[in-house]
Amino acid sequence: MNSSCLVELLTPKIGNGGIGRSFDQFAGRYNKATATGYVVSIPDNPMGELRHKATELIEKLGLPAPRGRVLLHLNTYHSRDDIDAILNAAIRFGTENLLLVSGDGGESQTRIKPSDLGLKAEVVTAVGLLEYVHREYSGVFYTGVAFNPYEPQDQEIEELKRKIDSGAQFIVTQPVIGMNENVRALRRFQMPVYVGAWMSRKLNLLSQCVGYPVPDWKLYDPVENLLFLKRRHTGWGLYLSMLAFDTQLPEVVDLLAYEKVSCPGGCSCRG
Repeated sequence: MNSSCLVELLTPKIGNGGIGRSFDQFAGRYNKATATGYVVSIPDNPMGELRHKATELIEKLGLPAPRGRVLLHLNTYHSRDDIDAILNAAIRFGTENLLLVSGDGGESQTRIKPSDLGLKAEVVTAVGLLEYVHREYSGVFYTGVAFNPYEPQDQEIEELKRKIDSGAQFIVTQPVIGMNENVRALRRFQMPVYVGAWMSRKLNLLSQCVGYPVPDWKLYDPVENLLFLKRRHTGWGLYLSMLAFDTQLPEVVDLLAYEKVSCPGGCSCRG
């Protein structure tokens, strides 16, 4: 994953009308993102919403999966058969990048049991997914994990250490606005980090996503924040959430090319 930026792209919701149009929109955004040289990052049923699987859409729509340019998220609200199907599809497409998260379950979703993955634990978390992937698919995937700077940090850092001990190879933070010392503290781990940049002006939506109140600054400029994060976190990458593909993406490409954003870890990561 040799890119300075990960661009988040949601798949269409299941059960929505106008699905053909939604598929076309997804394909168009997917192709725009991969054409920039950035990595397209596709969440797995974010916030418990049932959405089409990325692997199914890539196959159904005949989308290219350039090596190192796709990051698949995988959460704990699947059966083992579903998890294996997603991972094997990723292998077929040549997609090695995974972001493993605990996730949020919707009403119709059931969290996988530890025994289903051969784990000795009370519940399956991102740690359990890491253990399963590195045990059953050893050496196949380049695995990342999430970090939430809004959670109580003693607990969050201990959980991050467990993730790293279980094989995590890079970190993606929740979106942050301006200075955040909890994000800067990740330097101690000496790992590739992608700092979350919120590209929407609607900060109330960010509060819903992270589960903590974020000041709703009326003059918030997402591009200014993006540039601040790039300059503040030299040598790290950026994770772009809620990006406007038609308007913001070309602007961001030009700005970051001028700023010469580097790949986290000096391009030691896969891709």
